[in-house]
Amino acid sequence: YQRRVHGNLPQKHKMQSSALQSWEIVARVFERLKDKISSKKNDEETNNVLNSPSISIYDYISRFQFAGCSDSSFIAAFIYFDRVLQKNPDINLNSLCIHRLILTCFVIAIKYNEDIYYDNAFYARMGGIPSN
Repeated sequence: YQRRVHGNLPQKHKMQSSALQSWEIVARVFERLKDKISSKKNDEETNNVLNSPSISIYDYISRFQFAGCSDSSFIAAFIYFDRVLQKNPDINLNSLCIHRLILTCFVIAIKYNEDIYYDNAFYARMGGIPSN
């Protein structure tokens, strides 16, 4: 809920509990999935990504909370990711392309669920993908 403090603009009240926010739960699940992803020598040949991003998946997903991503969009992005894996069991998902797949799932979830969203160039910059 929101409250007013001495007539200033409304500020969100932070809960003083140990409960995790939805983005943290989704980020931790993605981190655990990352541990199950195989890393093959021919990753560079099968994907157009030359270097594995240095940011952790947890930190990567935490960026989306600042991009207007609601709880329902976090959950929807995870569902989209899961569906991609179920429909494509032979997908070569590795540490070089997982960030891009996560970004794709989040952009789709945000654009479908949110009334206000940014353009693709914003999400590309946020995801560390050069926009040409």
